[in-house]
Amino acid sequence: METSDNALGGAYAGDDKIKIKLVDLLNFYIDPTVDSIAQAESVIERIVITITDFHQLAKDNGWQNTDIEGKRQVARYDTTSNPGYITNSDIFYVEIYRRRGLAPEYLFTGNPQDTKLIATEIICSGTGGNWMFHNISKRKDNRKKGYEEAQLNRVHGRWYGEGIAERLIQKQTTLMLFLTFG
Repeated sequence: METSDNALGGAYAGDDKIKIKLVDLLNFYIDPTVDSIAQAESVIERIVITITDFHQLAKDNGWQNTDIEGKRQVARYDTTSNPGYITNSDIFYVEIYRRRGLAPEYLFTGNPQDTKLIATEIICSGTGGNWMFHNISKRKDNRKKGYEEAQLNRVHGRWYGEGIAERLIQKQTTLMLFLTFG
């Protein structure tokens, strides 16, 4: 889930109420071996918005390199590993990638000697196969990334936690033994 601190869009701006936007896991990247988002080095979210919304966000947030074209064929989720599920539209869309996490300080100083890792937020778009960086900024810390977790049951070393099927396997086994051997 994305919290109001993190949400892109005018519906969340300037509002002192907590608002939640569910984030599709097919568009969310995290090291799956960490126990929580706070422990992850970084998280990346893919956000698909209209070209009009992109230009408004860029204007509101002072982004650079905003002269981009959207595309009409948009994947419902990131199709790097599976090129299926493309949606055709008459509206132009932009794929934005937001990375919150550690990055070397030389991204700000330009000095290759500055290799200290600091908390950052990087906004870029990858529409049409061309990557454009729009914003890079420093964050206060790397623990709070603007997302909250909602796992069914936590499992050490597995961010996704325990799945529903794993919870049911013992009950199914017991039921099958009871039905088989009475």
